Amino acid sequence: MADDAVPWEMIGRAFDTAPAQVLVVTGPDHVLRYANEAAVRIGGRRGIGGPARTAFADLDRIDNLIEQLDRVLDTGEPVDMREWRLRFVVDGEPREAVVHYSLSPLIGAAASPVGVLMIAVDITDEVAARDQLRELAERRRIAFDRVALLARVAEAVSVADDPRAELAALADIAVPQLADSCIVFTIDDTVPPGPDGTVLTTVARTQVQSLPVPPPTQVRSVDPAGACPVATAIRTGVVAHWQGPPEQPPWSPELRLDDWHRGNRVHAAVALPLHTESHTVGVALFGVCAPRGPISDDDAEFMALLGAWLSKPLARGRRQQRTRDVAATLQGAMITDPPTVPGVSLAVRYQPAQSGVAVGGDWYDAFELPNTDLVLAVGDVAGHDIGAAATMGQLRAALRAIAFDDALRPGGVLSRLDTLVDGLDIAPFTSLILATLERRPGLPARLRWSNAGHPPPLLITPTGPPEYLTRGAGRVIMGGLPRPAHRSTASMVVDPGATVIMFSDGLVENRARSIDDGLAELAVLADRARDLSVDRLSEYLLEHSSGNTDDDIALLVARLDEDGPAGRSETS
Repeated sequence: MADDAVPWEMIGRAFDTAPAQVLVVTGPDHVLRYANEAAVRIGGRRGIGGPARTAFADLDRIDNLIEQLDRVLDTGEPVDMREWRLRFVVDGEPREAVVHYSLSPLIGAAASPVGVLMIAVDITDEVAARDQLRELAERRRIAFDRVALLARVAEAVSVADDPRAELAALADIAVPQLADSCIVFTIDDTVPPGPDGTVLTTVARTQVQSLPVPPPTQVRSVDPAGACPVATAIRTGVVAHWQGPPEQPPWSPELRLDDWHRGNRVHAAVALPLHTESHTVGVALFGVCAPRGPISDDDAEFMALLGAWLSKPLARGRRQQRTRDVAATLQGAMITDPPTVPGVSLAVRYQPAQSGVAVGGDWYDAFELPNTDLVLAVGDVAGHDIGAAATMGQLRAALRAIAFDDALRPGGVLSRLDTLVDGLDIAPFTSLILATLERRPGLPARLRWSNAGHPPPLLITPTGPPEYLTRGAGRVIMGGLPRPAHRSTASMVVDPGATVIMFSDGLVENRARSIDDGLAELAVLADRARDLSVDRLSEYLLEHSSGNTDDDIALLVARLDEDGPAGRSETS
């Protein structure tokens, strides 16, 4: 059928009101013979009667369309082209559309294709709505992921007991969700910044498995006025965002990151300043490698939010670290090595709680009086903080001063300490065991002790079973309570080779059992290890007892080495 014999008007009446775009092309040049009203609204009428390459010249994918028209005309097989994204010009204005195209052959009188029926359905609005839903779903996923990330960081820093552990937790959690690598530097605030910058130390490094470990850094670091993102973050206190070719790394040479950067094709990075209160204390450096895309503005903003959110726990961690440093100083000043005493082997141990600061209210002491008596003490001030440690220091010093009056027996020393505590109001709830080991030429050695609410000492004789010295007991020391009228002193002669073990309650108490069970366990352990040296015995007791790891432990072990007769208990 010739083109001029085709009833185009009849076709027009059939398709003009159809909502889809309907077009007909014929011949090898795909001459546009018909376009319904829906197609005219998109492309206009100027192409009617001309070849498709001219009629559809404004389409950005005209070559692909001609190729598909040729295919239908040659094979007689229909073609569907789904979600074609087209750009074209209408009345001088650029437009975009997404369409489904269906190309069907028009069969002529010779039963061969003479043209193509093109039906296009505009699905631009539907695709836009779907894409918006996908974008919304992706944003929701990212939001949920970031909330989960914040929760993981919160959990990690809540159990970390120092700032370095908190920053290491940040690095471990941020990769791979936010970046391919994370290096965390801290600024050494004990060293004043010099003309060459501040001292930076690498405290955490993590990366995806495909990358090697970044190099460590400990330098008097980057030029504070330089363009390096790390220097910029330190100088400005805001996020520094870099993006560029991997061959041109932006780092100051002191950081030693250039080779790692080039070798791993890092194409984007964010230097996130870490603040505590009013100053920057470190920088978290996030790196991104292919195939991961660039760090978006949203990602950089979230990193900044993460840094701001970390500021409070980081400040708290630094305060706790300073507290631990002060506590360690107190510990060094107050928890001293025992004296060397002829005829007596001494061992002392202090084990801080596994949580909290490095020292609390537990202490031991051992010193000689002018008359050669050896004073032994273990005490426990309630609490596990600097306040408890400070009170412990006051009591320890006061006890030493009072005990140096060698005319007083242990009960008299504790009575005077009661008076001091009550008068000066310096002590909270405090338990204390005080003993003297008397050694006189030609006389048997004698142990005297008085107990202010403390676990009783454990005595191991060379031949008998371990025995707790429960005599000489009285109430705890506590200001504000009526003072005891009299604190008793118990006394016994001790054999050569006898061992006295004095300890704080952390060695025998835990939440899963009574203190009586803990005392029974300690007696069994001490009996089993009685032949060990005092140092090895101390270590054995600390290692094998199931005491409270959330409490401090003070331990003092004294063994009489010189010869002497067997003894008996008495109380005065």
